[in-house]
Amino acid sequence: MGRRAPFFDAGVLSCPDLLLAQVAAKTERIRLAPAVTVLPLHHPIRVAEQWATLDLLSNGRVDFAAGRGYDRREYAPFHVSFDDNQAIFEEGMEVVRQLWAARGRSRTTGSTTGSTNVAITPRPVQRPIPSYVASFSRPSIEACRTLGCNLIVAPFAAAMTFGGLRQVRDLYDETCARHGHRGGRLMCSYFLHFADSPEEEAAARPVRSAITAMRDGGLSR
Repeated sequence: MGRRAPFFDAGVLSCPDLLLAQVAAKTERIRLAPAVTVLPLHHPIRVAEQWATLDLLSNGRVDFAAGRGYDRREYAPFHVSFDDNQAIFEEGMEVVRQLWAARGRSRTTGSTTGSTNVAITPRPVQRPIPSYVASFSRPSIEACRTLGCNLIVAPFAAAMTFGGLRQVRDLYDETCARHGHRGGRLMCSYFLHFADSPEEEAAARPVRSAITAMRDGGLSR
């Protein structure tokens, strides 16, 4: 499910959890995931509540994926520091996953959430919800292992930044080994478009062109 990329043409979907709730109501087996939630642009306690609710509605079919984003334009309207997004992201992921795992109230302390002692309602079905970190860069792969998460990458970005998916897998495994852990799952995200008619296909071409330009312009995250 497309990531939140607001305020320009590649912003495919603003509320993946809302649309996935509709998908959950009409399906029984498929996994439900965003690709990805730009976590620094959201309050982590709210994110924990939203995706726990979707996990309950779908009877435990959520795969949660989050990242830092790569476009400064996404950050400016929310008055969030793009330069500090690594620290904001790691703190947010720790809070989200801590709240999902807690059996009752959980204390969190950080620059984003402040000092809180909260319990989320409802609780997720999965304990834990499978979590993925989106990565276009080495710092994100490092964060992925530090946080104990799986890894999600876009194949085109893996080729541009690291040379290919094999190189990403090797770097991820090396990073995990350095921290004394075994590597988790590596998942790929792809851009897909389905149209029922030539007219629908033609209408979607501007968005596809924007995504291609974004891809070919290079990514740094």
